[in-house]
Amino acid sequence: MKRFIPAWYTDHDWWSNQAVPFYMRGAVVNEFDDLISLMGMHLKNEVPFEIITLNYMPDLRSFLHRHELFEAPYWSVFDHIQGFAHQTPHSVDYRQLNWPKETEFVHSPVMIRAITSEDMYSDIHFSQEGYLLWIETYKNDIGYEQYIFDDRGFLSSYVKANEDGYWFEKYYMTADGDWIMKENIFTNHVTIHPKYAHRFKQTKYEEMSFVIEEYLSAYIQQTIQPHDVMIVASDVRHNLLIAEHLNGQKLCFSVFQKRDTWRSDEGMISMTNGSYWLADTLENENHLTHFLNQYQFNNQLMRITPFDVQMTPNISSQLHETYIGVWVDGLTEASLRQITNQLIQEIEREPLTRVVLLTRFDINHTPIWMHAEVLRIQKYFDDRSKQPELVQDVGKYNSNDRIVYASLKNVPFENDIVEAISTLRLVIDMNEEPDLFLQICCMGAGLPQINRMQTDYVQHERNGYIISDIESLPLAMNFYLTHLKNWNRSYAYAMKLAKMYGSDEILKQLDDWLEGETHGTEI
Repeated sequence: MKRFIPAWYTDHDWWSNQAVPFYMRGAVVNEFDDLISLMGMHLKNEVPFEIITLNYMPDLRSFLHRHELFEAPYWSVFDHIQGFAHQTPHSVDYRQLNWPKETEFVHSPVMIRAITSEDMYSDIHFSQEGYLLWIETYKNDIGYEQYIFDDRGFLSSYVKANEDGYWFEKYYMTADGDWIMKENIFTNHVTIHPKYAHRFKQTKYEEMSFVIEEYLSAYIQQTIQPHDVMIVASDVRHNLLIAEHLNGQKLCFSVFQKRDTWRSDEGMISMTNGSYWLADTLENENHLTHFLNQYQFNNQLMRITPFDVQMTPNISSQLHETYIGVWVDGLTEASLRQITNQLIQEIEREPLTRVVLLTRFDINHTPIWMHAEVLRIQKYFDDRSKQPELVQDVGKYNSNDRIVYASLKNVPFENDIVEAISTLRLVIDMNEEPDLFLQICCMGAGLPQINRMQTDYVQHERNGYIISDIESLPLAMNFYLTHLKNWNRSYAYAMKLAKMYGSDEILKQLDDWLEGETHGTEI
């Protein structure tokens, strides 16, 4: 059986609650990662597995539901400590809580404020699914208490503030309503309630990671079988903690492009007790290979896409306009300007061409120069449209319609990317190494891509075009936009290639490697 240990952690104390109301996140935090995808493949193919969560996640059920893993079995360290049983999510009705009779509820677009007296009020925060996350109480506008709720419908912990309004002491609750652990937020010291001291080896701990290690070690001894495989999201903060209690022969670390806590020498050394290493991109594979050669380690390394190809419809041939998508994350201002210069020429050649800049970042948090490039393209053709020599599609637009030549589209989540590319005719990604998930999505939609580097997922003049510099963009665009035969061939080849990257094929490759039938093969 495979058991997955993810790294769904915050940037500070990794074991702390990572749930934040969507309106407090600022720039989008992308939750999707390699283990979510791999576990989804196991669930889809009805292959048994288990999730082991080490951090405090009172919203775990909602999180799993968001990523279509709600049916997956899991074991949670904090559930085991606090004595919480598996239950389906249950929403807490904040109005049924023990409020003073004179409480007035004031609704805003994102939260609810409960005014309980002249000097006290409470802010009630919800998750994006509508579950009660926490209630923060303020006295004279200074933080006083915070109550954190589990998505199964009960109080999970509460936090007290000091005289200056800073949160300083956190109490973890039991199913009976007692506190079982007290954590000093400033020092990280953990104190065990005397009533529950028999459940622990100590009554005081330097920090929460020692409590987690104690419970994880016991679970491994009692539950993990010798033939089980542990696939761990590589994170320097927990790698050694996990490896210390496992046999290296059954431990596999998985590295991921957007989780970079393993990249330092310290991070890679923390992985050496794992006999197997999974890499998601060529860049990461090369980085790990260099490290293994430098220090003469013999860990087995395989590059495997953590994303399976899912066939998605592409309706670009049904649209009157031709939409070109440009992946802007990772580009410099100068590079984007070079690209847009080439796209302006393409629109001049074919006035029905439209440009869509794609970014994972919230529109309000993108650099000003990205917006400036959109405005530059738009203004250029708005000015030209006043000139009679510019050919326009008058049959499509009324005289009062304003043609949108360029736009900036926010695609924070994977399903947003899938939706965005469904209308595109061509995708341009001029990063040194193209975005992996974008490539997999384009393959599933049969969409040709223009890149700087050839990968396993894009072959030159088959389902993409590889160029060494931006000045070659016109040649690449012409290959697919002017010659329908090339676009159709690309679509057919992408569909053929996609079969190699279905979830069943990826799991077979992974199993063969872990069982020793293959050595360092790639998929």
